[in-house]
Amino acid sequence: MTLAILAIAGLISIGLFALKGVLDQLPDVIDSARIHRLDAGGWFTQKRRSALRPAMMGFL
Repeated sequence: MTLAILAIAGLISIGLFALKGVLDQLPDVIDSARIHRLDAGGWFTQKRRSALRPAMMGFL
């Protein structure tokens, strides 16, 4: 019985350690996703603007 309690406590300890590791990385993942999303949005906007410029110059 004592070994079962120690085994369960060990598994809970390992699970909490893994959960803490994942949660510690979460802010960095969110910041990285935000930066890449903004960068990709700027890239698409820039591509769209550069594609429209030659067509607009013909009308001016």
